[in-house]
Amino acid sequence: MARPDPKRREAWPLYWDRRVETMPWDELVRLAEKKLRYIVSFAYHNSRFYHRHLDEAGVSPGDIRGISDLPKIPFIVKDDVRHKIQTEPIPYGLHPGLPDSYHYKIATSTGTTGRPTYNTWSPGEEAYARDIIARNFWAMMMRPGDVYLNAWRMDFNYAWGVRFYKTAWMMGMKVVPHGSTPIATMPQLTRRTIEELRPTVVGGTPSGLYHLARMMVEEWGIEPPFQVVHTAGEPLVREVRKKLQDIYNTEYVFDFFGFSEVPFTEMSEDPWFEGDHWWFDAAVFEILDPDTKEPMGPGERGELVVTSLINHTLPIIRFNVEDIAEYRLGPGGCGRTHPMFPYGVLGREEWLVKVKGLDGRFHYVLPWDVEAVVREFPEIKDYQIIKKTRLEHDKLYVRLEPKQEPRDPDEWARRFEEELSKRLGVPVKVEYAPPGTIQPPVWKKTYVVHEWKARK
Repeated sequence: MARPDPKRREAWPLYWDRRVETMPWDELVRLAEKKLRYIVSFAYHNSRFYHRHLDEAGVSPGDIRGISDLPKIPFIVKDDVRHKIQTEPIPYGLHPGLPDSYHYKIATSTGTTGRPTYNTWSPGEEAYARDIIARNFWAMMMRPGDVYLNAWRMDFNYAWGVRFYKTAWMMGMKVVPHGSTPIATMPQLTRRTIEELRPTVVGGTPSGLYHLARMMVEEWGIEPPFQVVHTAGEPLVREVRKKLQDIYNTEYVFDFFGFSEVPFTEMSEDPWFEGDHWWFDAAVFEILDPDTKEPMGPGERGELVVTSLINHTLPIIRFNVEDIAEYRLGPGGCGRTHPMFPYGVLGREEWLVKVKGLDGRFHYVLPWDVEAVVREFPEIKDYQIIKKTRLEHDKLYVRLEPKQEPRDPDEWARRFEEELSKRLGVPVKVEYAPPGTIQPPVWKKTYVVHEWKARK
């Protein structure tokens, strides 16, 4: 594997903001909790929703002195935003903490989990967000002078694409605002852009960039020019990272994470690849047990709950992202002191499949676990998990698509039923999908098909 230009690491400072990124942990906690006390008080006195929300819980702002006090406030989920917060008056309902004159940008969430919700930010929040994103980009070895092929969505339903290219431009990169749609709908335009402009950085979802890489190498026969590949929007499974590193011929394939309700990306990787740094000066987090909703500690896998320390226009306090993650404390090899998510974000809570394993115990299975196995077999083109119910499953149902039609599809499916069952520790039923059945992603891959929803 060719390594990127060593000047990326040698000729530039290691940090975008050394003071904050390497702040001693106890000092970082004091800073975060000072901001937390302020933002809870601000939301209570300025957002009609949060005023009512805290009153109904019997909580006053003075009750929240630190992160350990946050469970006194009931968490909210996306459906609360849809049905409680952003009701009348449209578009923001009772949510805003700042008057309309402060609203600078209007966008919606991606709609991955249902009806998109409206988001808006002030100029100050947007500037703060770009600085945090620049911190991420710098950690991911993006540098002034790079040519950045922005393969993120660039439309109203996705604020990040525009925010990313403006951050890259602010950092001194040359930006190609390509977007994600041409990769699927106008591949020849994408090919010409890559061949003629030779971008050094590309950003997009893991599934989208995997599809792009396969087209470049298998269909177009061109060598990818990118030195840095950065992904978000879906879990970057480590086996997929290895395939992206091989096919793009660079070790610099990075993961980072954010969600639509806040204007900044909460965490990102660096070249040590120990995990994703969570920027604790901008947002605090909790990990909750998926069943009991009780707090969990370092190394335990649960639901991610986020409180933004900078959202004033639309405050975000104890927002259950309904994604699964785990964390650890302690500085990384790079010297950054912010908490580390060793595997990034593992996937959405609704992707979890509870299956009684071969050992008699129940197991929680995520697409991450299936992908780690199927990507080892070149004859498998794609896969999907099928959820038959919201409750426990007797088997893990997996749809597999081969690259080429096998001589005996039934025997092919049985072979992978045995392999997946053995590797995952749960009984697996494989549904054979003829080549071309599972459509490549225009934006995000459909990892899980919810058949139970179609029957409702």
